[in-house]
Amino acid sequence: MRKGDQAIENLLIAISLPPKDDQWKYCPVSLARVYTQQNDWLKALTYYKMGLENGFNLDYDFGNVFLDIGDYGKAEKYLRNRAVLETICPSIWLYNFALLAQGKFRQAFQFTDSICQVNDCERDCNANLFIASFLFNEFEQAEKYFHQVQKSGMEDGVLNLSHFMNV
Repeated sequence: MRKGDQAIENLLIAISLPPKDDQWKYCPVSLARVYTQQNDWLKALTYYKMGLENGFNLDYDFGNVFLDIGDYGKAEKYLRNRAVLETICPSIWLYNFALLAQGKFRQAFQFTDSICQVNDCERDCNANLFIASFLFNEFEQAEKYFHQVQKSGMEDGVLNLSHFMNV
């Protein structure tokens, strides 16, 4: 049995029963997220669609699915909505990843520079600004942001450029 199979079984049972209360509407989204973890994209999208029909904003979820399958244009569309409306660090990071994966280095830098002036994501913002500057061959600027990231103690893992070297 794979990880998540029991959860899928239970959620499928819950979805098949007549709704008793508002809690039922969370089941399809939960099921979609389990399928996403198992990389079963078609089933995940089916249940995300049910989540949309139940009134959920799933921009972040759809953005993640499209990032995972490599459709960066669609990921950008969904993640931009989330990053602009809800300027939280993970949303900004993922939106930037979608832009950078498409070679939109200047746009990634400009977005991050503007949005990071109004939130508390300095560490993530500096990492994003470093990566965008580096990939845009603005090495002096990249070095400035790299030093800021080093000061924050976050250079391990976050600055792994191997994701972008094949783009």
